[in-house]
Amino acid sequence: MQTRRTVILVVIDGWGVGRPDFSNPIHTVNPQTIDFLKHNFPSGTLQASGISVGLPWGEEGNSEVGHMNMGVGRVVYQNYPKITLSIRNKTFFDNPALQDAFKHATANNSSVNIVGLLGEANVHASFEHLEALLQYADQIHFPADRVNLHLITDGRDSDPHSAMKLIAKLPHPEQLASIGGRYYGMDRDKHWDRIQPTYAVMTGSGAVVTDLKQHIEQFYAKDLNDEYIEPTLVGQTARPIKNDDVVIFFNFREDRMKQLVKAFTDPTFAEFPTAPLSNVHFCSFIEYDRSFGIPAFFPPDPLGNPLGKVLADHNRTQWRIAETEKYAHITYFFNGLREKPFDGEYRVLIPSRKEFSHAERPEMRAEEITTRLVEAIEERAYDFILVNYANADIVAHTGNMQATEQAVKIIDTSIKKVVDATLATDSIMVVTSDHGNAERLADPLTGKAETKHDASPVPIYLVANEYKRLRSDAEVHSAEQASIGVLADIAPTILELMHIPRPEEMTAQSLVDLMID
Repeated sequence: MQTRRTVILVVIDGWGVGRPDFSNPIHTVNPQTIDFLKHNFPSGTLQASGISVGLPWGEEGNSEVGHMNMGVGRVVYQNYPKITLSIRNKTFFDNPALQDAFKHATANNSSVNIVGLLGEANVHASFEHLEALLQYADQIHFPADRVNLHLITDGRDSDPHSAMKLIAKLPHPEQLASIGGRYYGMDRDKHWDRIQPTYAVMTGSGAVVTDLKQHIEQFYAKDLNDEYIEPTLVGQTARPIKNDDVVIFFNFREDRMKQLVKAFTDPTFAEFPTAPLSNVHFCSFIEYDRSFGIPAFFPPDPLGNPLGKVLADHNRTQWRIAETEKYAHITYFFNGLREKPFDGEYRVLIPSRKEFSHAERPEMRAEEITTRLVEAIEERAYDFILVNYANADIVAHTGNMQATEQAVKIIDTSIKKVVDATLATDSIMVVTSDHGNAERLADPLTGKAETKHDASPVPIYLVANEYKRLRSDAEVHSAEQASIGVLADIAPTILELMHIPRPEEMTAQSLVDLMID
């Protein structure tokens, strides 16, 4: 006899509601399972970008922000607007951690090395933040020739061929000391063979390129964009990170900086040989990992009582699964920036494949995830299940339309198996996404490929036997036109479905009454 009713939250990463035209692989595929959910169960859309998730107006959402808002149950104002506001109201320039960094360099007659992503978007780092660091150096008359920029080119969230344009915008382009694509320097899946070339170049190993434009264009000629530029030193002479220097990491997102920072700051690091550095002052815009023990200009704000903690406090079991590309999102970010599992929280990690480009294998680990997920549902042993399907987001970042269409089909096939298991076990399932991406892979006006996230709303479907009712095309169309809430509403919705009181810290609303006829 069933003793509990499982509530399942399925996050289809990077799956937004887009235009019904050629630019939208979800539209061109017309996934049948998703169409079935639209026409048979309550549905709607949620805002997943801009101020609705704590980002500036119009700013695209991302996986970290999306999962954090979903798990915490209130709008979490993010690092980007917090840092940007401090720059614009000038308090940034009085930041003690910033001042201490330059004092160290002045006292040791050494250099300040600035490390981070060079891009047009504000997803991992901001060009405005980089400019603020350089502005501070100028304000205090720190020697320009002792500021070294070690920049990571984008190719995902920016125009894929924008590196030279952005370098030209730097106040002092001659300060560029090294460059390399984010495929190498911002890996987050423990591919240490990718991090190693970036680390080696930043610490002085390798040739020095004097014609940077030629170096970059050789990768474009191979149909590789800014993401895949091989790391290299830049300039007339090498200007690596040395003893007594300062290193400032200015990315404001944790996940893709952790490995590089660990290689520099962890004395027990042994994944590859590292240069022996002494008396180097490391610091960062945010706290990437408390264990690194380096000063953060903007330490984290307490997030208190996320969904995972509320479930643990009520002695409910929870089970979570994702492949490694999105594992941090269903754990660390969903739990309000907490690494350690809560009591009764069980995790399953499926290693992502190590393709050069995920367009080569758009199925990723969806089949393995689905098999384990269906088993967990059928076991009826857990009160709450959280799963992330990474395909739509990760494959869409390649800009490959055919591969993304294939990813959409694979997700749709997977979701059908989960829907069948949900209804067969009389469970309840909420299907949603964390941000837009796969719904727009080309500019609808020019046809030019796009690889970045989009500020689209995301769908939400509420699936349970008692909610099933045939819905007309007009009802489905109406449900996609006006958003009924924001991502932060997910946690209160889950709690209402589980008949658990919402803590006062969760200021968002439950969507149950809004969705059920």
